[in-house]
Formats: sequence, C-alpha cells, structure tokens
Amino acid sequence: MGKLEIIAHSTLLLAIIVFVVFTVFTGLDDSDLDTTAGTQEIGEVKLFEDWDKYDGAVLLALTPSCPYCIQSMPFYKTLQKTLKGSQVNRRFAFMAVIDTSQSRRLQERMLAKYQVRVDTLMVIPVSDLNVEYVPTILIVDGEGRVQHKWIGMLDAEQESQIEQLLIDNTLVKLKVVI
Repeated sequence: MGKLEIIAHSTLLLAIIVFVVFTVFTGLDDSDLDTTAGTQEIGEVKLFEDWDKYDGAVLLALTPSCPYCIQSMPFYKTLQKTLKGSQVNRRFAFMAVIDTSQSRRLQERMLAKYQVRVDTLMVIPVSDLNVEYVPTILIVDGEGRVQHKWIGMLDAEQESQIEQLLIDNTLVKLKVVI
C-alpha cells in the first residue's frame, strides 16, 4: 500500500469513529435530527415566576454536542448585539437553556468560545418548554407566553425575521390564541 492509500484509509477510519462516538454519546441517529427550521406558535412557559421584570425574552435551547447549534453561534452573537442595542427595549432577557442531561460547564465553554453572552444559562428539562429538538429559539412575551418558536438551523430570512420582531417590539404586542 502506498502512502496516499494509508492516509485515505486512516481518514475514513477516523471519520467512522467520530460518527459512532457522536451517535452513541448524543443518543441520536439521522432520523431524530430536524434539519428544517420551522416556526409555530405555542402556549405558555410555566417554569418562570418572575416574568414581570422583563418585557420579553429570547430563549435558546441548545446542547454542546449539536453541530447545528455550533453552526448557529454567529447568529446568536448577532442576536445578542441586537437585544442589547439601542433599537430594542432593554428589558428583554437573553437566555440559554440546556437539558438536565447535558453538561453545564461544556455549554458555558461553548458559549464563551463563540463570545455569545447570555443573561442566564438554565439547566432544566427542555421538554417542559415543549422543546424536542435543538437548536430551538423561543420568543416569549412578558407574561411567559411563547409567541414564536423556530426549530433547527435558520436561513437568512428567518434570522432577519427574528431581529425585526425584536426591533419593532412586536413581540410584546402579539397575543396567542390557544
């Protein structure tokens, strides 16, 4: 075998090992991944008692091992700047949520690596928020009602839509009919 063949076989073997490790440790296979970003309106976030001190919140449901979460980090950093900018009501909380099965320390390191600063990093059962897949972005009004939900990686139009909702302050004016 030549050098090139050895390198090719080694690379293939390494890729297989990484795939197996990722699949085993995340407990997901390709059928579990939602790669199409969707949006929907849903009910209330009942976990939080102190929504009255915020006009609304943006919640990011993430996991440190999610490749789509990592690829979305540049948008989360942009979203952070938008929320803290002068065009947006400053009483909006920017929160990250990870499931109790995930490592808080690893998530903190991932957010720090991409310079995404959140007001709070919560470790809670994400199923309590009706989150099934990550990444998920929830936009919540000041009363804890989820106004919008985006699942998966977002395209540029969806990212723009989220930013515009926050800039226009339409978030606090929306009412959900359940």
